[in-house]
Amino acid sequence: MFAALWTGMPKLLVSVAVTGAEPAGLPGIPLLRVNLAGDRPPEAGGQARPPSDVLLAVVASEAEAARLREWFDEAGEAMPAIHQAPQMSAALPALLQALQSLAEGAVRREAALRGALVAARQEAEDTREVLRDLQNRAIGELGPDVRRLQLERTPLGPDAERALSGRFALDITTSAALSGIAALALHPAGHRMSPEERLTVQLIGAESGDIFGEWSVPGAALPQGGWLHLDCPLPLPRIRETAQLRLSGALGAGSRLALSEAEFETETGEIETSIAFRIYTAQTVQHVPSPHWRAGGVAWPGVRAQALPIAVLQDARLLAGDAPEAEGSLPLRLRVTGGASLLILLPGVALTGISEVLARLRCTGGDAGQLRASLALLPGALPVPEEPDAALAAATLWSAHAVPEPVEALLRLPLAGAVAGAAHLLIALRHLGTDPLDFTSAELDGVHLIPVGDTPGPDPRTLFGTAPPDQASRVEFARLRLDEVYQDASYRHLDLSIEQLRAGAAIWPHVKFKLSEMRGVQALEFRRGPGWPEMFRRFPDAKRDAYGEVWRLGDLTRAPSLIAALAEEEDRLLLTTVVGLLPHLVQTLTTHGALTPEAAASWRLTRSAPPQGGADG
Repeated sequence: MFAALWTGMPKLLVSVAVTGAEPAGLPGIPLLRVNLAGDRPPEAGGQARPPSDVLLAVVASEAEAARLREWFDEAGEAMPAIHQAPQMSAALPALLQALQSLAEGAVRREAALRGALVAARQEAEDTREVLRDLQNRAIGELGPDVRRLQLERTPLGPDAERALSGRFALDITTSAALSGIAALALHPAGHRMSPEERLTVQLIGAESGDIFGEWSVPGAALPQGGWLHLDCPLPLPRIRETAQLRLSGALGAGSRLALSEAEFETETGEIETSIAFRIYTAQTVQHVPSPHWRAGGVAWPGVRAQALPIAVLQDARLLAGDAPEAEGSLPLRLRVTGGASLLILLPGVALTGISEVLARLRCTGGDAGQLRASLALLPGALPVPEEPDAALAAATLWSAHAVPEPVEALLRLPLAGAVAGAAHLLIALRHLGTDPLDFTSAELDGVHLIPVGDTPGPDPRTLFGTAPPDQASRVEFARLRLDEVYQDASYRHLDLSIEQLRAGAAIWPHVKFKLSEMRGVQALEFRRGPGWPEMFRRFPDAKRDAYGEVWRLGDLTRAPSLIAALAEEEDRLLLTTVVGLLPHLVQTLTTHGALTPEAAASWRLTRSAPPQGGADG
């Protein structure tokens, strides 16, 4: 009996002064009588220590209740619920309520245990994945990559093919998981495409619609038969989604692409036809990416490129130009006539945790070379502009202008620093022609938001630099960052930051400036104040504007004479180094995809004589 008092089972404790208690005994719930009268210490079940896990204590008087509380308090046991009733029948409602609370608590505990079991299983799965990744990494350091064919749909034969022409978009469902995918393969049966026309292949998560890989294959690289292999730079990490393939392209008149067909059995046992393909997985990371991989595209393996919400597209507002043929969804079909502009405002885009905005523009008619396109950011705290001029004036951040070459352009807007909350996105198109009868039609598609930290390596705005090819200059830097791109009708600038700039024995931890151009005159702009590093030993004679002190090296063609006028030798060396580095900085931005080759060439920077190393010049 002693052990039964502390078994952890719920118990009913009833004073011996309460009558009619014996019939209240319940299966599985022991009933214990306790004597609380007189001067003798209370006892229950022949023991002086109060029992544990008491469901309800029933006493006959307030004096017995006080005695019971004192007994439990002295023993350090949890105080039970106490109900006062001379007869047990009067305590039945309180007993039923206690039983209900007991049942509800059991349900909650069961749910908590089930949740803990699920969490433990998930933790075990995560641990298993980590251990497998560590094992695979070790294997990868010891030997070459080993790929496994995860899924194959085999070509039926030379007569089974699907012909594609004009503009096409083809989705292919698969039963393969995204996790570990390292390569795809398609089976062209033949084609009649120009070298510049392209087939775009995307690897998509079927459940989320996120893009996890993209390849752009020119017609010159497509085989006339046989497998076309498309490799990822890295195998995809563990992603609980199903793989889906999307093939798209825009073929001109007379062009044609044929892909081999395959048959497969569905889950219901039916036989269906699809495009032939292969999906490979890999456990190690040592293999070379396909030359057709879109390194500057909307995603990287493991990058969850977030599609623009449908609500934002439905709220899209046309500020200037002809209305799109389709609104509220992608692609937006656009038409720009000679000499005209088209502005589309996407209000209230949530950008918290987003490092970059990307969009793809495809030319569908007219002269693509006459089209210029860019993205811009408008502060979300400002009211949504109603007029095109007001929208252009309010924009604080611009992407580089992109030209569809030959028919497609990728618009990239790196966000300078962390952006919290929402902002308005402006899509600007301009036709360089002068004849209103000329026009260019295009489709805007693939607008995506790239989260911070989802691109491999450092912040995507940070570019790791190296010394220029002329090592005799003894000039190098650790990092180059493009903080802002801005452009309007008469002015543009690149806001640049360089870390650990070294010229001979001289070192500047942080150099920040703007490379600007106004009406064809290029200049450098330096500022002094909060948020700007101390770069100069003696800040040059400066002017003051609304943002603080500013000094401009007013014309780069006169840079040597302007620099020679500075008083401090170290300041002259700094500016000579920066001016000499400008072509290399712009080329570095272009190499890493922060600037298009066309935008870089438009700055007309040519490599000049390298600056002389050493603090003494």
